[in-house]
Amino acid sequence: MTLAGVVTLIGTAIVVAALAIYLTTITLILKKVRFTLGTIIAGLGAIEHATQPTGSVVEEINGSLERIASAVREKITAPLTAAKGPDVESAQARIEQLLNPSLPGAPPR
Repeated sequence: MTLAGVVTLIGTAIVVAALAIYLTTITLILKKVRFTLGTIIAGLGAIEHATQPTGSVVEEINGSLERIASAVREKITAPLTAAKGPDVESAQARIEQLLNPSLPGAPPR
C-alpha cells in the first residue's frame, strides 16, 4: 500500500471517529431533553388535575360575596331610608357608587 492510501485510511478513520463522537454526544443530549420534557408533561398534567374544580369553587365564592354585599348594603342603607332631608338623596347616591363601582356617574368624594 502506498503512502497516500495509508494517509487516506487514517484520515477516513479520524473523520468516522469524530462523527461517532458527535452522534454519541447528540444522543446523550436528546436523552436529557426527553427526560426533561417528560417531567414537564407530568407537571402540566398534575397542574391540570389540581385546577379542574376551580370553576365551581369560584361560583360558590361569588355567591357568598353577593350575599355579603347585599347584607352590607342593607345595613348601610337602612338608616338612610328612615332619614329625611335634602342630603339623604346625595348620601344614598354616594353609597350606591361606593357599593357598585361599575355604576355610571361621578366618583364619590
